[in-house]
Amino acid sequence: MTSVRTCVACGQRSAKADLRRFVREVDALRLDPRHRAAGRGAYLHHDAECARRFARGRGTVRSLRWAPSPTARMELAAEVERMTGEPR
Repeated sequence: MTSVRTCVACGQRSAKADLRRFVREVDALRLDPRHRAAGRGAYLHHDAECARRFARGRGTVRSLRWAPSPTARMELAAEVERMTGEPR
């Protein structure tokens, strides 16, 4: 049975392997490529559109129980976009 998670940007459910996990670190967000970092995690699809949608978002990320700053959101989105190789 495959683990299913929800993308915090688009709300679609996907296999865990199809999503990038990230975690909260003090006042920043960090990608967790091995899906093993301690703490609460959240997931984004591997595409630039979901990264941009997440960067535009506001408010609390329920799975993290925290509202990341716009800067933290933009930095994470930029890192995801670099990894996908898709232009802005």
